[in-house]
Parts: sequence; C-alpha cells; structure tokens
Amino acid sequence: MKLAVSHRNDHKEKSAPWVVTWLTWPILFAFNVSLALLEISWRGNYSSVLTALLITDVVVLVSLELSFCFPFDVSGR
Repeated sequence: MKLAVSHRNDHKEKSAPWVVTWLTWPILFAFNVSLALLEISWRGNYSSVLTALLITDVVVLVSLELSFCFPFDVSGR
C-alpha cells in the first residue's frame, strides 16, 4: 500500500504586525462597549453614538483590509 503524498505548506507568511493580527477585534470591542456604556450613563442619545461606532468600525476594518500594508489574500495560497 502506497502512502499518500503530504501537501506542502504553500501559505504565504502574513505581513501584518502582531497588534493588527491579534488585537484589532478586542480593541474595537472594548472601545465600543466603553463608549456605549459611557453614553448610557450620561443618559444621552446612544443610538446615534452606536450608529457612529458602527460606521467607524466598518471604516477601520475595511481600511485595514484594503490597505496596501496588510492585504487580505483570497487566493488561498
């Protein structure tokens, strides 16, 4: 019986720094929760703050994704 040939690891090394790779989502989460709680404690209009936070999150994530510094590799290589 012949053994199957193992596949080589053809994945490219990620060029994003450690902070971008591992801390983007936790930082955004902590920022969003703290601002939402702050706005609730001030008894303000937190729906407008949450809308601004959503837009900010999308802009930050899309700019990181589309930037030339940290491109997302969709080819699977």
